[in-house]
Amino acid sequence: MQKLRITRRGKILIAVIALLLISGSVTAWQVCKYGSEEHGCSLDPRSWPGCIFGVFIDIGNCVMMFFISLMTEFILMNPDINEFKPFVNDIVSILFPIYVIAIIITGIYIIFLSTSPESRARAKLMLIRLIMGMAMVTTSLSIYELLLNLSEAIAGRILSGWILGGGGGGLAILATLVVVSVILFFISAWILPMLAVIALISIAVRFFLVSLMAVLFPLTLFLYFFEFTRSIGQNMMRYTLMVIFTQPVQALMLVIMIIGLNNISTTGDILGKIVSLVMGIAGFLMVIFAPLLMLKLMSWVGGAVAGAGMMLAYKRPWVGALLVSAGGIGAGMGPEAMAAGGAVYTLGLAYQRK
Repeated sequence: MQKLRITRRGKILIAVIALLLISGSVTAWQVCKYGSEEHGCSLDPRSWPGCIFGVFIDIGNCVMMFFISLMTEFILMNPDINEFKPFVNDIVSILFPIYVIAIIITGIYIIFLSTSPESRARAKLMLIRLIMGMAMVTTSLSIYELLLNLSEAIAGRILSGWILGGGGGGLAILATLVVVSVILFFISAWILPMLAVIALISIAVRFFLVSLMAVLFPLTLFLYFFEFTRSIGQNMMRYTLMVIFTQPVQALMLVIMIIGLNNISTTGDILGKIVSLVMGIAGFLMVIFAPLLMLKLMSWVGGAVAGAGMMLAYKRPWVGALLVSAGGIGAGMGPEAMAAGGAVYTLGLAYQRK
């Protein structure tokens, strides 16, 4: 017989899975400690099945509650963007002279070298984009901070029940959860903690990516507004918006899981307990895959955000303009999204002055 050979990559993967299982198991046992007398446990062997089943039901419930409470706090965490101001200023100081040179060359072309109305119109459009790009690169950190604050505000509203709960405190939803049962002990002690740990890791990865994209945001805008590098800039902008607005998507997935568990677990029968288990596992998986979901639905989400911005512009023009611009970029409008945001801002101001 041939011996089964495990590659180095396979060994690393097995080690990572083992560490996740061990860490999840240790967390489950350390956080959730129950006395055996609470479940009718005794020296009588006939009481052992019910005792073991009851203990792990409580462990599954405790693990679920523990990690849900952690996620409600961690999802709302964002890095302090001002800490990256020196790095951003260095990048802006490099890009600013390039913009000045490009604007001068484009202006010379428009005045002296353009021979046809079509080439002159194209050069004027490029000049407008260069000026707009230079202004946005200069204020890139403020724009990024506005987008990040908007994402945090939406996530906070979702977790506070403003969207799904109709008002009230978000953490108060957790208090309404009843016992969530699990069927097998290794699910409550290993699989649930492992998925929860992976979900927390995905939240932490987003946190660090937000920091990285904040530093690269001036370069993203620079590439986005240049004709020859627009495709690269569009991809970087999409990933930037995906990283930022994954936060409310993860918050939405978590709230859906909480409400689903709350509604299902009130039945108290075996079927309800099984469905609760599946709902918990599915909820953690939704939090894990929220970034991929956000990336795939970027155009649809961008259109929805832009539509919401148009409606909101009548009350808060600058917020509406920001939503329209961000949504238009996510939907693939390109630099024209900025013009749409400016138009919405003007309409909002005109409506308020009436």
